[in-house]
Amino acid sequence: MIVLSLEDKMFMSSEMKIDMKHLDAKLNENHIRADKNKIEKAISLYIKEITDQNELGVVPDRFLDIDSEAERKIDSYTNELLGNLTNNSSWVVLDSIRNVFCSYAFNGLHQLFTRQVNEVWHPKIVLDEILEPNDIEKLPNIITIYRGTDRE
Repeated sequence: MIVLSLEDKMFMSSEMKIDMKHLDAKLNENHIRADKNKIEKAISLYIKEITDQNELGVVPDRFLDIDSEAERKIDSYTNELLGNLTNNSSWVVLDSIRNVFCSYAFNGLHQLFTRQVNEVWHPKIVLDEILEPNDIEKLPNIITIYRGTDRE
């Protein structure tokens, strides 16, 4: 039985700002539970690829549309795993998690938070710090914000 390590949980909660209760609740839903171990194994691999990339000091070029090595490995592992999941619901959750980790691998928390996509489900991100760079002083006094989220 694979269970996320304390280090993995800490990385996701403190570095990526993922609400672990929200993620755990999703992985324990009846239709996902059968694949929970496989998804957790994928998450651990994703974290390793990102931390390896960070330790090497690799900074992806945000102006080129080229995936980093970590993104390529995350995508490759996900593609290998998709055929081994028991149902479509697990595939949707794994693909959303893959997207989160690829975004983080590309440009850290800024990319993860500002480039969330409208998925069927998305891990809840709890932003508790100011993202840099930001151009808040350039905004008009009144702005309209549209935000798509899931019903939770």
